[in-house]
Amino acid sequence: MLRADLPDDLHSELEALARHAFRALGLRDYARFDIRLSSGGTLFFLEANTTPSLEPLEALALSARWAGLEYPALVERMLSEALGRYEALPSAKRPSVRVDLPTGPIELEIPEGVHVPPASSIDLAGLLDVRQGEDVLDLGCGSGLLSIAAAKLGARHVVAIDLDPGRSRPRRRTPIGTASAARWRSVRGPGMSRCTDDPLSKGRMSALM
Repeated sequence: MLRADLPDDLHSELEALARHAFRALGLRDYARFDIRLSSGGTLFFLEANTTPSLEPLEALALSARWAGLEYPALVERMLSEALGRYEALPSAKRPSVRVDLPTGPIELEIPEGVHVPPASSIDLAGLLDVRQGEDVLDLGCGSGLLSIAAAKLGARHVVAIDLDPGRSRPRRRTPIGTASAARWRSVRGPGMSRCTDDPLSKGRMSALM
């Protein structure tokens, strides 16, 4: 990839138009525009790539280098912008999300560092085919939505595993019932040998999620 050799006035016009397009589209942090220059000197913006490759030798990183920003500084700037937005968030109560399952609605309290369940996970929770008395392993439980849905469907044991300690015990505001709560089991970290009194330790699981 070669840097375009543009006259200073055209380069300034291109930079100004790119900044204007960036703001007009409501973008943030970084983006890459595909632009063509006609033989008559007119700039045509073809598209905005809002998630360009971050490889060190791809267009975004090379453009930053040509502008005087080396790759480590580029990454540092992006992380700094994101961190600034995160720190500016109000430290109010944890967000919660209501999910209507076939077995009834639940309200999940989302702990810090855990993503709100996406629409695909919510759809999957409503389609789970877990039968009464089955033993279920939720590998990478995240918010715990699928584990709770399995328990509400009558699973005998639900084992929730996640590498993140904050995710291996889902918070739920709506009770799932005494029987379901008694079946609950959570494990932190990659090791599965910590659960010695559930079907996981004996290698017997009916369903893996």
